[in-house]
Amino acid sequence: MRRRDVGAAVVYEGGDLVGIFTERDLLRAIADSRHPDQHHVRTYMTPNPITLPPDHSPSEAAQIMAERKFRHIPVLEGGQLIGIVSIRDLVTAGMQIYSADAHVGSDFP
Repeated sequence: MRRRDVGAAVVYEGGDLVGIFTERDLLRAIADSRHPDQHHVRTYMTPNPITLPPDHSPSEAAQIMAERKFRHIPVLEGGQLIGIVSIRDLVTAGMQIYSADAHVGSDFP
């Protein structure tokens, strides 16, 4: 995760999505005084994560994240992972929409 500069990684076993491992999972492990390098990801991961298909709107993803208090949702199409939407993605998209809307009807370029 550090090398790729991401906050989450999906966990597969036997071709099935079985969990998601996030920065929060790692922090919980460290807070519990465990040694993350001495255990398996399964010990810390969030099992059976909620997933979304790619045709859901960003606002639906944001609502799920807010209600469930998490920051990453794997996106699956036909059972295959095609990406992970993060709270950062949603904030960035919202800022772009806000910026575009702010220029509509404005005298400024």
